[in-house]
Amino acid sequence: MGDYDLVVVGHGTRAFALARKARKLKARVGLITSVHPWDRAMIEAVIDRVRLAPNTLFPTLEALSPLEDLEGLQSSGVDVILSEEITFCDRQTLLVNLISNNLSSSSQNRRKLKSRRFVIVKDVSPPLRKIIGLNEIGYLTYDSLFKLLESSNLDALDALTILGGDSLSCAIAQLLHNLGVKVKIMSESQVLPEFDLGVARILQAHLEIQGIEILTGCLVTAVSDQKLWITTSLGTSTLDRDRGEYILLPSFNNSHDLNWAGAEIKVKDGEILLNSKLQTTNSHIYLCHQFRDIDIILKNCLFWAIATSQPEIPSALCLTIPVVASIGENEIAARLRYGKDLQILQGYEQGDNLQFSKVLYRSNGQIVGAHLVGDRAEELLASVAIMMERKLKVSELMGIEVGALSTLCQEISANLWAKNWRSFWFRLFC
Repeated sequence: MGDYDLVVVGHGTRAFALARKARKLKARVGLITSVHPWDRAMIEAVIDRVRLAPNTLFPTLEALSPLEDLEGLQSSGVDVILSEEITFCDRQTLLVNLISNNLSSSSQNRRKLKSRRFVIVKDVSPPLRKIIGLNEIGYLTYDSLFKLLESSNLDALDALTILGGDSLSCAIAQLLHNLGVKVKIMSESQVLPEFDLGVARILQAHLEIQGIEILTGCLVTAVSDQKLWITTSLGTSTLDRDRGEYILLPSFNNSHDLNWAGAEIKVKDGEILLNSKLQTTNSHIYLCHQFRDIDIILKNCLFWAIATSQPEIPSALCLTIPVVASIGENEIAARLRYGKDLQILQGYEQGDNLQFSKVLYRSNGQIVGAHLVGDRAEELLASVAIMMERKLKVSELMGIEVGALSTLCQEISANLWAKNWRSFWFRLFC
């Protein structure tokens, strides 16, 4: 049967939550993690806490104590093992190089672990693109950036170039800019490629007004001590780097090979192949990307492997000021799918309290997408998510009298009534 019923490999809040929940189900659980467990969820939680008061970043980082979380897990019965080097020996055996610490009960430097099931917890990040010279000068990833911030102050970070413009990159860029760091974003496409083009352009303009330099449509192909080689539609050019300037790649340092071939796990285009049960091609090993995966994985690992993951409505949140939120289809995809049946409700308020909304809905009152900017974005995102998940129409929510959702439903209902009334008179007299 092995040493454990379940071994969790990973760091951050999802790995901790999975190990804790498995232990509550009376399983023998091992957790292999690192000393600095920075994952996307933890970074976003810190940004959300300090973005309105950037000067509280370092006190917030100092207050975080992952060792206390690990000690709490160990006291609950989870075997906590600190390691940075992990590899699979076979389908059900891990070889772990231990870090000397008071959490590990073993005095050996290497340890073999056998388990009925393994869960690999990692953040989704694109495979690192080959840039000539990047390894020679070094670079930061999301987790290594926060390790740097955690262990020092801003004197070590005068300038930062971010080679990507996703939501987390934009939030980090704004936070560090507000702390006095010279930040530049260089993106191959638009910023916020996972968002609707309208909200992406609004956020880009807002960041540029604040003083963050943004270059889009450029591909960094090589890096040296003093220059970046950039390829655009106009050709190749060079850009001087500030001395000591850091480069941030929008990814996480969870690129451990773990000897996938030895564990009989197939990888395609840098992505581990999964089935609907979140199993890899080795049925003993599962992969966890999101919090919603935890319950499915535990049911399959500890009981009968019959639970499957259901596709969810795509949504995204960018923790900048103002907040940007998106759910459902963007305008281009929705027009291609619904054609003339698609209607758009759009609103824009300039000024200090920037507000923008683009809601996509059908003539039957069903919302198929919402793209929002402003302080009401998070509230509306949650409400619209419930409507889309339960396939509720606007007419079914007209009894709501308060909140941003009430205003949205009233505006959509009024637009639908006006359109239907005009259509009736057109058919009557034409």
